[in-house]
Amino acid sequence: MAHAVKEIFPDTRLAIGPAIADGFYYDLDCAHSITQEDLAEIEKKISGKKKKKNEGNY
Repeated sequence: MAHAVKEIFPDTRLAIGPAIADGFYYDLDCAHSITQEDLAEIEKKISGKKKKKNEGNY
């Protein structure tokens, strides 16, 4: 997810939070307020990356 966010909003700063029961979380420092439309675009980027990885093109 962080990679997708950085591609869309390159100036975003990331901070990885502590480990939690299901993994970890990110804090995002982004000048842009992320909208529902942005989340849909981020999800598309993630899906595309998963597809490329599964095809061996990542």
